[in-house]
Amino acid sequence: MKGILPQTSKWLLFGFVLALIFQGGFSSGSVKAFSFAEFPPAPILYGGHVYINDQLVEAETELQAQVGDYLVTVLVEPNGLYRNLLVQPPDSSYYDRKITFNISDMVAVEVDVFTQSASPIFKTTFDIHFLQGKIQVILDSEIPLKEIKGTVVKDGRAKGPSYFRSIIIAGLLFAAVLVSSSILFMNRRRFK
Repeated sequence: MKGILPQTSKWLLFGFVLALIFQGGFSSGSVKAFSFAEFPPAPILYGGHVYINDQLVEAETELQAQVGDYLVTVLVEPNGLYRNLLVQPPDSSYYDRKITFNISDMVAVEVDVFTQSASPIFKTTFDIHFLQGKIQVILDSEIPLKEIKGTVVKDGRAKGPSYFRSIIIAGLLFAAVLVSSSILFMNRRRFK
């Protein structure tokens, strides 16, 4: 009985040190292998007609959609038709941001919001209108995102992994090591 107690304390000490190492890795963010990858956001697929001053746009005109620094371009087809304008920024930091549509130096009257969705969103009848020769100055502050398409803006988004989550994971790892080492030593004690 005296020989089992020192071995048990060695294993418990080993489990405690191992749990501290995991906790340090999770909380500092230095262990990238344990962090969970983020799925790319579900895309929004646009299609429709493009107008400048209520006239269909010529074929081969470049139409751009922009969300922050993310930019995608398609060519307008005959009869002002555009399709396959796929807006899919690389990560979730683009959620609830304004989507603007551009042709050269003109900004469209229509705007949209890149919303979070579990599946792709299809907006295949999304006509876009531009006003050329008319003064059109729309500042970002003039169109609150809360009013665009009835979307509610989420403020104060946390970027990157949360330390609270890392501490919870480290605590669970510690508890798992402690419980498994206790069970192991209890079984070893029964067999001796």
